[in-house]
Amino acid sequence: VHTTMRTANDLGYECLLLQDCCAATDPANHDAAVSMIQKQGGVFGCVTTSSKFVECIQEAFPED
Repeated sequence: VHTTMRTANDLGYECLLLQDCCAATDPANHDAAVSMIQKQGGVFGCVTTSSKFVECIQEAFPED
């Protein structure tokens, strides 16, 4: 996931990682990958949770 996100960023995509939708065999590796994405003001993209993402989508597109 981390490599794909960096590659997408290099190709000009704005990236968002849903940190609770991916994992690693060692939780410390997951935490390190999330931390690396957030370094330097989020140079590789942004990080949030799936619940926050859904909340933002619902606010942007309220049901009629």
